[in-house]
Amino acid sequence: MKKTPLHTWTKQRREFGNKRCGFSARVNAMITEFFMFLYHQAGYLQIKNLSNL
Repeated sequence: MKKTPLHTWTKQRREFGNKRCGFSARVNAMITEFFMFLYHQAGYLQIKNLSNL
């Protein structure tokens, strides 16, 4: 196992962390948008049902 300099290792870790954070942020945004979509759909259906009564 060859020893890597600390600054190279931290740089690699930072890049890896950024990739992971970017991925989780995208997933969180997708989940949030999906729930907002469901929420709006549910609200729309409720309004339609109330106007039918």
